[in-house]
Amino acid sequence: MNTFSASAYPMREQNFAVGPIALTKRDCDKGLAAFERSFLTALRAARSWDLVNGRLVIKGGAGEVQFERAL
Repeated sequence: MNTFSASAYPMREQNFAVGPIALTKRDCDKGLAAFERSFLTALRAARSWDLVNGRLVIKGGAGEVQFERAL
């Protein structure tokens, strides 16, 4: 599994921009690598966010990604 870091820039009306993304390039399972690429592509294309039932929802043209607090 790779690690990544990115900067998110807040904009008006709950919009934001993400980038650039730094990613390690470890060799891993092809399915996991495809998931990572899909996730990072969705994150890079996201344009807005919201909080819904305690979850961070990041929205883009292809759908949304939801994050739940782990701590």
